[in-house]
Formats: sequence, structure tokens, C-alpha cells
Amino acid sequence: EKTAPVVTEVSNSFCKVPVSEIVSTYSESSIACGALWKDLVASVEKHGIIEPLILRKTGEEYRVIAGHKRLFAAKKLGIKEVDAKIIETDDEKAAMLISELSKFTADSAYLPKEKTVADLSRRTLPDYLL
Repeated sequence: EKTAPVVTEVSNSFCKVPVSEIVSTYSESSIACGALWKDLVASVEKHGIIEPLILRKTGEEYRVIAGHKRLFAAKKLGIKEVDAKIIETDDEKAAMLISELSKFTADSAYLPKEKTVADLSRRTLPDYLL
């Protein structure tokens, strides 16, 4: 049985999105802690956000699909706009994407212990979503 695609539309370019218009499904306190968080903030301060966020437009705001930590780092540093790729998908598929992408985060606290580099290289999600 063939299933519908998770993402129905992806823009081929990045755009600037005001941080004030972006909403994360996570709370800042659940993400903004630990040594890796401090390293991320220091990196964003020094180099900017290298990897654009993946967002979904819902009404007047954008919801984060990938890049929750980068968003909170931008907020902490007072960055007003971030680069983003905007995708179109429904609520259910967006929730599935967020869940799946969290498995591939660089933060080992979120990465299942059985995951290895080989496991990550066999991922089934498209590269542009990771």
C-alpha cells in the first residue's frame, strides 16, 4: 500500500523569517541546558546559524519542524531573523516529522543508545529534512 508523502511542498530556496513569528513545540527550559547547549550558543554567536531551520507556516506564525535548539539560541542572542526552509504538511505529519527528526539530533541525550553512525546513514527521511 502506497502512503501519501509526508511533505507535500518544499520551497527550493531559503527565506528570512522573523524570530518573533516562530513557535516551537518545546519549551526553552527543556532544551536550553547542559554543556552542548552552551557550545551551540557559542557557535551561533561566533558563526551564526549555519543550518537553516525547517518551518511550517500555520496561519500568521511558523512552527518549527527542525531547529528548535537553533531557534532558542537565536532568541538568547537577540538575533531578529533566521534563514529557513518552509514546507507544507498537515498537523499529523508535522508531529511525525518532529518525532523522527529528534532521533537524529546531535545531542546524545536525545539519541537512542542503539543508534550508530551506520544506523543514521540508513535513515529513510530525505536529506533536506535532516
